[in-house]
Amino acid sequence: MVRSIFYRYVTTPVKTENGKRLGVVLLLQDVTKFKQIDQLKSDFVMTASHELRTPLTGMAMSINLLLETAQQNYRNQNRNYYKLLPKMYSGCGV
Repeated sequence: MVRSIFYRYVTTPVKTENGKRLGVVLLLQDVTKFKQIDQLKSDFVMTASHELRTPLTGMAMSINLLLETAQQNYRNQNRNYYKLLPKMYSGCGV
């Protein structure tokens, strides 16, 4: 297994009093642990989001099914009322 190592670097020029460049100091800091923690955080958020979304999706589907069923029952119930209206109207003697 290949293990990646991540570094953050800072460079600082080294100059004489006259301003002539002598060289550069390079500072390396191992930030591998920070990268691993960041990846763990991202994985956790992704998993938590999925786990929270999964039951919500099921609930949303159930609610939609209930609404569709209720609408269909309402339509059927109204059809029965519409069938009764002419009978009720004719019975009024108007």
